[in-house]
Amino acid sequence: MLAAGGVTIPEAAERLGVSYRTALRLLQALMDLSTPLDWAWDGRQKRWRIAREARTQTIDVRDAEVVSLILVRHVLDFLQGTGIKEDFDQFLGRLDKQISRKRRDLAKNLDRKILDLNETPHQYADRAEDVDALVMGLLGEQRVEFTDRDRTRRLLDPYTLVLYKKGLYVIGYSHHHSGVRTFSLDDLRDLDWRKGDRFDYPTRYDPRDVVPSGAFGLIPGPETHVRVFFPERKARFIRRRSWHPTQKIRNVEGGVVLSMVVRGTTELLSWLLSWGAEAEVLEPQSLRDELAREIAKMASHYAGPPSSLPRSSGR
Repeated sequence: MLAAGGVTIPEAAERLGVSYRTALRLLQALMDLSTPLDWAWDGRQKRWRIAREARTQTIDVRDAEVVSLILVRHVLDFLQGTGIKEDFDQFLGRLDKQISRKRRDLAKNLDRKILDLNETPHQYADRAEDVDALVMGLLGEQRVEFTDRDRTRRLLDPYTLVLYKKGLYVIGYSHHHSGVRTFSLDDLRDLDWRKGDRFDYPTRYDPRDVVPSGAFGLIPGPETHVRVFFPERKARFIRRRSWHPTQKIRNVEGGVVLSMVVRGTTELLSWLLSWGAEAEVLEPQSLRDELAREIAKMASHYAGPPSSLPRSSGR
């Protein structure tokens, strides 16, 4: 819109389907990122546009690089409806003019040539303003405020946006906890970007120190030596994947044993349950006991009729 003749704030809000406040915030964020903008008075209000001297700039991108970017778009599909996905799609739209007709035809068919069937994605279409507020605070090194599960307003210095299993998480300094914490976006509501409320981004901070490489997923915990037996009919699936940096796979009679040294078993427990009877934990005993308790609870649900039947929706 800024490049095609310019736009007023009310027009931008209407076309983007956001509030006037959000449209103004997005424009300010562009200026904070040194986007070359100017404006002209159209008789009633300011009409913003890309500065004239910037309109002739071009980007030299090879065809193969453009195709690679289009492939990345599939990874970001779970962010559909948010500013991050919309901005990326607009970026690809501009790059489309740089590629050959042959490559353009190829790109149009990528939606059918590549199908992403990984983890079930989180839904963020109804959280667009919250995602935008978080990104603005992250890029501008400015604090954000949110409502937690206890319906209490909290203050956060956002350090890192984490994409994990098609979900969004943020690592930052929690003023409530007086320390660095990791939050799921699902636990943060009514995010508000506190424009101008800056914080000093820590020079020695590394997100890999917050999410240790030894964790089996995102949730860390105490170091645990784990050995799991898989029967021969599942052995090929175990051999062909990298489950953990410390893994060792040993052939035994009737199958294989997967050994790992993990830091935390919270997500490992869910992974083991997903294998059903096709996996048996050999050690530690504490993990065997935890699995046994969980399996017993599951079995109790199916020992008789359902505890309560949902009402029919009439469909």
